[in-house]
Order: sequence, then structure tokens, then C-alpha cells
Amino acid sequence: MMRSSHSDNDVLASSERSVSFSTIEFHEHAMIMGVSSSTTHGPPLEIDWEKMNSLTFDVDEYEELRPPRRVKEQLIMPGEIREEV
Repeated sequence: MMRSSHSDNDVLASSERSVSFSTIEFHEHAMIMGVSSSTTHGPPLEIDWEKMNSLTFDVDEYEELRPPRRVKEQLIMPGEIREEV
């Protein structure tokens, strides 16, 4: 007969656990020339390690004010813009 390594108390305790956050912090980084060869037009870009600015928001306030999520196609930076950067 196989026995479970978890008792009923373990299952109950884990279902009562929760995590919450009160603030969200954003860090702004400079864009620098990258080394990736995966681009077909324009130079590759990546973010610098050193942060330039930081902003902290209350999570509820941020969720109320944030713009709609972008779709995958909106996340791609065209080569012409990478050249300008």
C-alpha cells in the first residue's frame, strides 16, 4: 500500500496560504547596442545593466491607471526605430 507524504493538515495549511503585494517598482534602463544576431533589419538592442530611474506605485493604483496590455506584434521594434536609437 502506498502512503502519501502529505497529511490532511499539510493540504489544509497550504490552501490557507496567500501572498499579496502593496507596491510595484519600475526601473528604467538605457538601451545599448546588443550582440544578438537575430535581427534581420537594423542593429540589435538590449538594456544596460545600470538603472537610470525608478518609480514606485501602489499596486491597486497602478492596475487602475495602466494602459491595456499590448499584443505580441506591438512589442516588436522595427529596424528603422532601432537604427534611430
